[in-house]
Amino acid sequence: MSLGQTVVGAMLFGFLLITAYKSVRIVDEGEMEALFTFGEMDRVLYPGLNYIPPYVSKTYPIDTEEMQVETKNSVVSIPQEFRQEIRKSDLTD
Repeated sequence: MSLGQTVVGAMLFGFLLITAYKSVRIVDEGEMEALFTFGEMDRVLYPGLNYIPPYVSKTYPIDTEEMQVETKNSVVSIPQEFRQEIRKSDLTD
């Protein structure tokens, strides 16, 4: 195997490791997060291990009292369909 193939293989392996790392989000117990994919709210992440699309998504903590997500640029209200889902989950056990 040539040096060029080794370098390309190492770069590919590194890219795959970074992608796997960015695909997982751990949400702490008692918290919820909003997943934004391509700038739009996609779903609510609950405590535990969650899969998220790498490179095109961001997560923000949810203020369950006000049903808002505070991003770097603004405060976003949770859409109605997600509010119902959050209320059903009642994390204050």
